[in-house]
Amino acid sequence: MDIYSTYYMLAAVKELPPEHTFFKRRYFPTNETMDVFGTTKVLADYAEGSQRRAPFVLPRIGSVSIAREGYSEQVNLVAGSWGVVTALNFIGMGWTAKGNYTACYPASTDIKDQFIPISRMFDWVGNTFVRTFWARLDRPMTPRLVDNILDSCNIWLNGQVAAGHLLGARAMMLESENSLLDLMAGIVRIHVYITPPSPAQEIDFTLEYDISYVQAALAA
Repeated sequence: MDIYSTYYMLAAVKELPPEHTFFKRRYFPTNETMDVFGTTKVLADYAEGSQRRAPFVLPRIGSVSIAREGYSEQVNLVAGSWGVVTALNFIGMGWTAKGNYTACYPASTDIKDQFIPISRMFDWVGNTFVRTFWARLDRPMTPRLVDNILDSCNIWLNGQVAAGHLLGARAMMLESENSLLDLMAGIVRIHVYITPPSPAQEIDFTLEYDISYVQAALAA
């Protein structure tokens, strides 16, 4: 048997473990002849189920040395306390995104701006309404049209609440935001209230030794 023949060499190549370079290739694109991390930007995008999300670019953090025993703490310092998203490979979960704050944090603490999932939810709801009601433009602005828009908005929002995407939501036409001059000019303003759930930033456990269990178990 000639182990160096093409037949056996191809079989051996198939048995080789694959080189896991997805993270390097996807998030740190660079020239192969250059340094592996010779880039100033980290590219990332989202894919949730069959729905694709808008891509975004994150600035590179720089060289941060992380000791083995201080790994989680230092990652939390970078990603948990500042508007930085990084990556974490922990307890066999593979590479996952770490950090929920946008780059405006901590300079801005407006909830709808500081959290990535909440900011994305506002963008998604706004874009959905634009795409849904674009066909209503140029139609006669009658009470029936306004009621149809409000009913459609609230039915869709209620569906998002039932699915757990929102804690609560409603659409209203406020008299204070719709002056007679605006209505005469064909301008109607719908006020939408939405509350996306905040991400779980911390889950804290308090452990306490309860001596009553010893007394109950070992008492004569």
